[in-house]
Amino acid sequence: MRGARVAMGAGLGLMVLGCVALVEAQVTTQTETPSVQVTDSDRLWENFRREAAVVNAGQFRFELQGMTLQARRNSDGPQVIIRGTPVGEINRDEVRNDVRESSGGFVSLLASYGLFENTEVGAQIYGVFQGLRFANPATGSTTDGPKNNANTFGDMWLYGKYRYKVMEELGIAAGVELRLPTGDKDDYTGTGEVGTNPFVSARYNRDRWAIGTNIGYQFNTGNLDGMFNWAVDGQVRASQRWGARAEFTGWVYDYGGDSINNTYCSPGIDYYFSEQLIIRPQGQVGLTDPAMGWGLGLGLAYTF
Repeated sequence: MRGARVAMGAGLGLMVLGCVALVEAQVTTQTETPSVQVTDSDRLWENFRREAAVVNAGQFRFELQGMTLQARRNSDGPQVIIRGTPVGEINRDEVRNDVRESSGGFVSLLASYGLFENTEVGAQIYGVFQGLRFANPATGSTTDGPKNNANTFGDMWLYGKYRYKVMEELGIAAGVELRLPTGDKDDYTGTGEVGTNPFVSARYNRDRWAIGTNIGYQFNTGNLDGMFNWAVDGQVRASQRWGARAEFTGWVYDYGGDSINNTYCSPGIDYYFSEQLIIRPQGQVGLTDPAMGWGLGLGLAYTF
């Protein structure tokens, strides 16, 4: 039931984005003379740090993001929460499968800099607000089960990547992400471990359209197993003002004896308020059982 519901939600979201893009493209063709195409200014949300696009050399880009995330379960099983792994302290053999509700979200600041031509470095810090409700151990009821509430920092990410232009339309990139354990693992807002995620990515642009992909493998310093991660994405620049994007992202790993497949869809819209300022409404829909159910967010990106 959940799979059908989330698949329908993801499909409807993509259909809406496609219709908006086609209408805007038709209007643009009739009323605007400047050519419209996807460029390095058109960026992803979930896979921003890994995609084969970079800010210009000597350029800064800052994005303030906020998103609310929700999930609800009716039975025992691993539930991925905002930090990206299920509830529990794996180093203490305390993996919990009794989460019934997870609600909250995050606010993050993503800063990027074009260090050299085709080279981008950056950092992303998170503030996490999260509420967890567990099943009553005696009755299994959700309404009177124990709670855990937290408002604290999440894990911080540093990253760097180099993009090579194979041809004008095709770019490939390689880089690494570094996760620092700045979150509170006792309140389940951080992992408590350093993670290193080398990755490769590619992006093909053709006029208004772009498609991309990336794969990586995150090595962790403690008890967390390695995490294979992948993504595919598509973007369309409908007009000088509007763009749309959709990302499908997956993280596959073992956690406390459970095999986790955390796959979700992240559709979004870009409104170019000016050449420097972009307003970015964002959504998220979980596509597998451990994933967060749904989310809504907004980003404000400024480049100078």
